[in-house]
Amino acid sequence: TLTILIPPGISNVTANLDGSFTLNLLGSPGYTYIVEATTNLLLAANWLPIATNTLGTNGVWQFSDTQATNFPQQFYRLKLAP
Repeated sequence: TLTILIPPGISNVTANLDGSFTLNLLGSPGYTYIVEATTNLLLAANWLPIATNTLGTNGVWQFSDTQATNFPQQFYRLKLAP
């Protein structure tokens, strides 16, 4: 079963044929964001950064997680870089 809850900052999630996921992320142009992932929401300190990007003029970042196939479940969040 695939359950996708799309919070603010993520406009679309696509499950790819190879088992990876593509996230369309939204933010403010020119700002740097970090995608973090965890396999367990109960451990708050378990979030790990998996990608960083400065958004272009359209404020959209298309991110593909090819490592998603290595985990039975994966959770994502988007954070503004310090």
